[in-house]
Amino acid sequence: LTDVQRHAVYLALLRKLGNDGQPRRGGLAEVAHAFDVHVKTVMRIWKRAEESAAAGELVPDVRARRASSGRKRNQVDMAAKLADAPCSARTSLRAMASATGVPRTSLWRLVNRGTIRKKHPERNIKGEPRYEAAEFVLP
Repeated sequence: LTDVQRHAVYLALLRKLGNDGQPRRGGLAEVAHAFDVHVKTVMRIWKRAEESAAAGELVPDVRARRASSGRKRNQVDMAAKLADAPCSARTSLRAMASATGVPRTSLWRLVNRGTIRKKHPERNIKGEPRYEAAEFVLP
């Protein structure tokens, strides 16, 4: 579910409240059927909203918690490593990998992400390159 859908589920649950502040019997199942999700999903959204309300938040937080999931990447100061590499070592990923100590596959991943890009040689009026090889540079 998106965060907007989660909030809509929470609002639908608020309409199904009984006198004791809890969803009335069958309310969770009705909301789950209306949004075509499992009852456990609706229960999890309700529980998360109750926890955030107990913490003193004015608007209950029912967002999905995806921020800290996945593999943690090593932070490498790529700008400093590229600046330390001589220009002759920036012509290919293999040469740059050996000059900087960063694996070639990691450099390729940075090229695909757009963190570094290949700068092609400038051309003169006749269309000939001004210098021989392309270099990898930070955008």
